[in-house]
Amino acid sequence: MSGNSHFNMVSEAVSYIEDHLHEPINVQAICALVPLSSWQFQRIFRAYVGDSVGNYIRGRRLSTA
Repeated sequence: MSGNSHFNMVSEAVSYIEDHLHEPINVQAICALVPLSSWQFQRIFRAYVGDSVGNYIRGRRLSTA
């Protein structure tokens, strides 16, 4: 997979997180959107965002509280 497709997957995941921020979210639900295993997706997400999926979700929820 190219870097551009990874970027698109991360962008799609971030959009999903933002749309469901006040609902229970888990990595498996996000991985259902992208054709990657949970481990692969989390590694790519951290590379692009600079944080884990869980920490990103927590941080976004705190910033909107």
